[in-house]
Amino acid sequence: MSNDPEPARASVWRALRAAINLALNASTPTLVALALTMTAGALSPMLLAWLIRAAVDLLTTDAGRRSLIPVAMALIGASLLSALGPAWVRFLQAELERSVERMTRTQLYGAVSRIPYLDRLEAPEFRDRMRMADHASRGAPAQVAGSALGIVTGAIGVLGLVSVVWTTSPTAAGLLLAGAIPAGVAEHRLNHARATMIRGITEHERRQIFYSDLIQSLDSAKELRLFGTGNLFHARMQHELTEIHQQQRAVDRTQLRTQLALGLCGAALAGAAGVAALATHSQDNTTAGGVAAVFLAILAIQGLLTGTIASISSLQLAILLFTEYHTLLETLDHDPPQVTSPNQNHHPMESGLVLEDVWFRYQADSPWVLQGVSMRIAPTEIVALVGSNGAGKSTLIKLIARLYQPTRGMIRLDGVDIASIDLEDYRRQVSGVFQDFMTYELTLAENIGLGNADGALELAIDHNRLSAAATQAGLDECIASLPRGPQTLLSRIFTDDEQRQGSLLSGGQWQRVALARAAYRGPRKVLIYDEPSSGLDADAEKELVAAMTEHAEASAQLIISHRLGITRYADRIVVLEHGQVTGDAGHEELLGTHTLYSRMFLQQAAGYTTGQHHR
Repeated sequence: MSNDPEPARASVWRALRAAINLALNASTPTLVALALTMTAGALSPMLLAWLIRAAVDLLTTDAGRRSLIPVAMALIGASLLSALGPAWVRFLQAELERSVERMTRTQLYGAVSRIPYLDRLEAPEFRDRMRMADHASRGAPAQVAGSALGIVTGAIGVLGLVSVVWTTSPTAAGLLLAGAIPAGVAEHRLNHARATMIRGITEHERRQIFYSDLIQSLDSAKELRLFGTGNLFHARMQHELTEIHQQQRAVDRTQLRTQLALGLCGAALAGAAGVAALATHSQDNTTAGGVAAVFLAILAIQGLLTGTIASISSLQLAILLFTEYHTLLETLDHDPPQVTSPNQNHHPMESGLVLEDVWFRYQADSPWVLQGVSMRIAPTEIVALVGSNGAGKSTLIKLIARLYQPTRGMIRLDGVDIASIDLEDYRRQVSGVFQDFMTYELTLAENIGLGNADGALELAIDHNRLSAAATQAGLDECIASLPRGPQTLLSRIFTDDEQRQGSLLSGGQWQRVALARAAYRGPRKVLIYDEPSSGLDADAEKELVAAMTEHAEASAQLIISHRLGITRYADRIVVLEHGQVTGDAGHEELLGTHTLYSRMFLQQAAGYTTGQHHR
């Protein structure tokens, strides 16, 4: 990190301008109303001091008493302004925070959802930055605007009150202003310490959330109880909390010591200012009203100075937090634009999908996962991809789905480099099921209908199409058993609109839902299936093969499965070993010529052969 203060100051000013512009864009009327209300609140103590001075001076003369009524009415009005202003300020600040949060969440999560590839999302440092930005987006922009207004209006109020004191005792006014200097310096240092602490605990917070989620998650509930891992995760969560609290406590102790010292210093200076005012009164025959106004101003200035310094402190911390949000958003919004080819989504498939010398590794210093993979899937062709665990099969289909980019080499669709096709347009030409498919806490209909969302803001479900997809995935019996059919909520965490608890599905039923989601998506040029039958029984697997064959007329299909019975129905089988293609032929040919494929197939077949069962 650079130690040069100039870039840091420029970054702070840029973030300050961005936060205020964001608040203006979110709700200009609210921000203007807040500014006027805070200004009125800051000026009300000065107005009260002048009115009290006038009232006390009028009370000392007979003629003055007859003019007291208008002053008394003005005092009542100023008192009402002072009493009601804070409530309006709190309301307007809360309203501004809500408006700003809606905008920042839209900006942040819109930018994150547009990240094209998974490598950035998987980076731990990005996860930390994202967490900081998410935290900042909730209140920091509105806090920046509110704190900036607090500083400006507080300064106006302080200067107004100092002018009241100055007319009676310039010495007292100087003493009061002097109290602001050490407080400002101390708060500046405290905020840097707190911002450093927030950055330091981010990873601990992420781990703490991870362990707490494990303890309460339904996904981990079975293993947590069977293997007795609850105490272990609880202890680790407590360890992370201890680290977080230790760093927070260190800053809080420093803040306590600093603020106690500042309080003593401020009280001493206020007392000295009061003595100076009394001395001026005894020497210069200052009016009693003037002295009363000075003491009222001293009390009010202490409050305003405290509030203004707190606003400076809050502004500095809010800017440091907002800078995380603003910098991340700038980084995401300035990703280089893609150079894209014309839309090919509506063209029928011509030459199929071709991989040319594809190499890939997840990081520059990590081992190669794929090494020079070349293969072709023609239109209407079903190709099975087999190999041992870690051979690179799932990575290959993620490259085809453009979740990553090849480190070297090229993937072509109908002769066009897929990297040159608009990303959203390309993904609309792809369908399939991942091994780690999602189970959404939504209705069954929504779980299936999400397969054809394609960026829509609302999910419009075609029920005839949904019924056909469910039948194709073998879900009819499952749907018939659900209490509300396709509209059944598949969740035990949420309740539906009528406050009814949802239902849970088995692993095999969820896999059928994932297959129905892909079927609902409709015909696409590329269909990829990663272990699509791992949770299915033999009859369901046979139905899946029939469905794949039936819908292969316009698609290049790639299927990964460790259950090699399903691969027999493929047109070709590609064997992947250590990231390299070592076999590409039909089942019978590979069975006779390829050692790995033959061994894998015969080992599985032996389990179904009479006399080969062992305990």
